[in-house]
Amino acid sequence: LRVLFVEDDADIAEGVRQMLQALGAEVELCAGHDAAMASLAQRDFEVLLCDLRLGDGPDAFELLRRLRTDPRHAPMVAVLLSAHGSAEDQRASLHAGFVRHLVKPVDAERLARTLIEVCDRREPR
Repeated sequence: LRVLFVEDDADIAEGVRQMLQALGAEVELCAGHDAAMASLAQRDFEVLLCDLRLGDGPDAFELLRRLRTDPRHAPMVAVLLSAHGSAEDQRASLHAGFVRHLVKPVDAERLARTLIEVCDRREPR
């Protein structure tokens, strides 16, 4: 499973990256919007796991909107990882096109269950 993980907090990024790798995922870590767009120009990913607030500009909603305009990235499943987890926050992320909204801190079991669920539902490439 190829995962693009976009997170600007270095400690969170490293912890979640290790969890993903322990689950067998191939992980590319980006600190923000611009780095994510550069990675996406170079290769395809099956899952986007993204923090809501990206330190270098546009937020996760804008990143996902831009991705959905490129047919090459249409099959990618998007999961939001955020410190904000109210019902309103979750509705907004689902409305924006994220299939799941995980609240930080996320544990390995929850992350694994979520990836299994979302990957079972995605369209074959």
